[in-house]
Amino acid sequence: MSMPGVGTSESELRERLTAIVRATPPLMRMLSVARHLNLLDWLVFSGAVYQPVLNHLTGRPLDYGIKDYDLGYFDDSDISYEAEDTVIRRVKVAFDDPLRSMVEVRNQAREHLWFEAKFSEPYGPLSCTAEALERFASATFAVGVRFETDDRLQIEAPSVLPICLHCACVPILAARRSALPGLLRMCDAAGLKSSLRTNHRSGLGMALSKSPPAALYGCWGDISTRDGFRGKAEP
Repeated sequence: MSMPGVGTSESELRERLTAIVRATPPLMRMLSVARHLNLLDWLVFSGAVYQPVLNHLTGRPLDYGIKDYDLGYFDDSDISYEAEDTVIRRVKVAFDDPLRSMVEVRNQAREHLWFEAKFSEPYGPLSCTAEALERFASATFAVGVRFETDDRLQIEAPSVLPICLHCACVPILAARRSALPGLLRMCDAAGLKSSLRTNHRSGLGMALSKSPPAALYGCWGDISTRDGFRGKAEP
C-alpha cells in the first residue's frame, strides 16, 4: 500500500486506514475484546490507531512503538470516580497479558470534572466520545475506531484523514496552542526540521517532513497521551 496522493478521496483514505487497522493483530485483538464489553459510545483512539499508520508509511512493523491502548467511553448517567473505577476494573480483567497492562480506559463524560484543575485550561463537558477528538493537541492524533457487531470498523476523525495518512504535517488545534512548545521540543530532540506556519482552519500549525526519523517514534505517544487522551493523567 503506497502513500495516498493529494487527490485521494475521503472514502479511499478510510479504506486504507481500515486495511492498516485490520492488519495490526494486537489492535484487532483489543477491538474484538472491547466490543464485547458493552461500553457506551466507546472508541479506541490516539496512538493505538495513528501509530500503525506512521509505521506503515515508514516501513516498520505495524505495532512498533505502541505503548498503550486508549479506550474511551461515554456514560453520563453516573460520572463519579467510583463508577469509572468499577468500569476500569471490569475492563482490565477482560484482557489477557500483555494487553491487560496496556489498556487505559476512561469515561469521557467526566473529563471536565478534573481537567482544568490539572492542566490550567478550560474544558467544558463533552457530549460524546468522538467530541473528545476535536480537543486533541494535534489533528494527526485525532482518530478513533470502533469494531461494530457486524464486523465493520467505524472510523471517527474530526479532521481530514490525509493529515494522518500522509504523515505530512501536524496542525495544532486552536484550543490547544499551549501544546506547541512540547511538539517543537519533540522535533528538535529528534533532529527533525520544523517550521511554524499559518493554518486556515486552526490559525497555527507546524509543518514536518514526510518521513519522521526513528528517534521521533518514542515521542509521539508521550505527546498524544499528555495533550490528547487526558483521562490517563487524572490524579
